[in-house]
Amino acid sequence: MQRVREENPNTYEYWNKTAIKDGFLTNLHVNKIDLGKMINGLCIGSILDVGAGSGMITKYLVGDITACDYSKPTLKQLKKIAGEVFWCDLKKGINKPDQSYDTVIATEIIEHFDDYEAVTNELKRLAKYRVIITTPNDKNSFNSREHVWAFSENDIRWLGFDTKLVEGGTTILGIYNRC
Repeated sequence: MQRVREENPNTYEYWNKTAIKDGFLTNLHVNKIDLGKMINGLCIGSILDVGAGSGMITKYLVGDITACDYSKPTLKQLKKIAGEVFWCDLKKGINKPDQSYDTVIATEIIEHFDDYEAVTNELKRLAKYRVIITTPNDKNSFNSREHVWAFSENDIRWLGFDTKLVEGGTTILGIYNRC
């Protein structure tokens, strides 16, 4: 892991403003159809999509879907595509019992947190069987104004995930299986 930004701009106020100002609700990650379908194929049973944003991955998931996000403006959008939707702050933990969901997914979020280990541990706590994460491959994290960390495949493996490069090598897919 390499810290790419000392100050973390990822505040509640920032994400609420960004969601409205930059068209986050409809335009972020618009080319995620292949990744969304691939992640859906890896999911088992009930699914929690953490940091679901505008639902660009959520909309490709099938089954008992719950979505949560830090930005309240995105929750209205998520209600159109997920069975249950709630606001969440991963820095404080998610107020759900251990192993509440069969699969927990978190796409493109761990690079935004100062304490990425606490975040991945919280995702693992919530999952009964599997956690699926994605993060930009380390060479792609330096250009984002929101990324605090850059990860390599080895870094994600160190966190306990099996890894695979996807999207032409620009994204790391991590899978944690509770066995």
